[in-house]
Amino acid sequence: MASLTKIKGARKTTASTSSKSVPKSTDSNIVGTDLKSDTVTVSINRDEPILLDIKTNKVDLEIVEQVELVEKTKVNSYQKQKENRAQKKFNIAVPELAVAGSVISEMYKKYGSTINVVGYDCEPCSNFGLLDLKPELLRGIHDKKWELCSPIQSVAIKPLIDGRDVFCQSQTGTGKTGTFLIAILEIIEESINNCQSIILSPTRELAIQIYEVAKDLSKHMGITIACHTGSSVQTKPVSDGVGGGENRQPKIKFFNKLDDRGVSYMHNVKPDNNELGTYSIPHYAEQLVIGTPGKLLRLLQTNMIQTSDVKLVAMDEADKILDQGFMDSVIQIFSAMPDEIKIALYSATLSHEIKTISKEFMDNPVYVLVANENVIMDNQIQYVVKATSQNLKDTILTDIFKASGIGQVMIFANRKHTVDYIKKLISDLGISVESLHGEIESDDRNKNMTKFKKGDIKVLVCTDVAGRGIDTDVDVVINYDIPSDTDQFVHRSGRTGRFGRTGSVINIVSEDDKYNISKITSTYRIKFLPVAHFYDNRGTLSKVI
Repeated sequence: MASLTKIKGARKTTASTSSKSVPKSTDSNIVGTDLKSDTVTVSINRDEPILLDIKTNKVDLEIVEQVELVEKTKVNSYQKQKENRAQKKFNIAVPELAVAGSVISEMYKKYGSTINVVGYDCEPCSNFGLLDLKPELLRGIHDKKWELCSPIQSVAIKPLIDGRDVFCQSQTGTGKTGTFLIAILEIIEESINNCQSIILSPTRELAIQIYEVAKDLSKHMGITIACHTGSSVQTKPVSDGVGGGENRQPKIKFFNKLDDRGVSYMHNVKPDNNELGTYSIPHYAEQLVIGTPGKLLRLLQTNMIQTSDVKLVAMDEADKILDQGFMDSVIQIFSAMPDEIKIALYSATLSHEIKTISKEFMDNPVYVLVANENVIMDNQIQYVVKATSQNLKDTILTDIFKASGIGQVMIFANRKHTVDYIKKLISDLGISVESLHGEIESDDRNKNMTKFKKGDIKVLVCTDVAGRGIDTDVDVVINYDIPSDTDQFVHRSGRTGRFGRTGSVINIVSEDDKYNISKITSTYRIKFLPVAHFYDNRGTLSKVI
């Protein structure tokens, strides 16, 4: 329902619209509204319908406010009834085509009975070929060896294609990137050479990863894609051979010079004439734009990106974006979009900030939710060990690295000075280690992240905010400190066990951490194993553990 301001300035109509002044009455009864003709119908003393012209200043504002209140109540009531009718908790069976014991099969066993869809009446579709996608897009999907939809994809792609606002609660490694990219590439019109969809990412590294997947999926299409981050980058993607490439880790090289097209940002635009090197697509006019909130807001404020043709804005890891203090930027970005814009939010958790954005900007959204106990995935095996002193805490940490067969490790701490302390502790063991926190210079953070993603260092120690830039799969996550925010625990755990792989999370619990670990346990119904189980197949451990 339009606001009072919008009602007063409703769309212009012809002079033939009926108009009458409004008699003062304390016993008036509102019958209905007709925004197409800028009129409201009011019954005086319940039996005299009068047609009022909203465009004139003769309208009694009190009556208009009553009209808005009544109509808004009607709309809200109808939407609530509609949502209740469309609410479904699915029990999605493992697709017949899924190979027994495969990653996709195990994902359906885990999530198939816990997905709840609110506000949209649909049946799950596990086969990409049955989604009625563009043939060129389907070829790109098959080229990536994505044969079947993940459980989240089976219910979350269609609502977006159908033009609905969508909130999708989805953990890292469940196919959420493919979910929104497939829908976006399907709705983009190749004949319109202007920005039609925007994807917001909390970090430049994740933005680059999304860009690489988008390029792969659209390689048989004529869709142009750009990636804007705080720094200009070039990448040479390296496939890890898992999940058809979704977890590809791009090698990042930062640069400032212009490319052959005359721009310093990443894009897939090809020259119209290779010999002459000419481009007909204007700068910043790519059809799909991916980037970080701060960078995209600056481009919008300077009118570099035009929004007249934008149909959809998606936020990946929306909870992280909002936790990082980008709420104002996100609001400004949404406010710069056309009124009919569609919004899609993807988040591992349903935070207060997410609810605020949903309430203020989304129109009767479809909610795709998973039960709390499934936010932490089964393949993220959780271990716990108690530390009664600081010395014991340090001994527990260093002993972990005496076990054999441990790959890359991320260690999380709650404070910057603790990160520096742990880095020295690990370095003294002769293990390659770097750190990330807010007081480290941006260029150094980028170098440390790049080295870790390339595998040049074994251990990365970080705070929560800094660690969000690492969207990669590690063997072990260690919580040296337990976070007070349960959502942060989910994000930390999401650094391991991606897309069906098995990962380990070791939680070192001191006396100060008991309340936090208890809150996490009850929220997500996690069963913590004794840390000794971690070493069953990894060799011998020192006596202290």
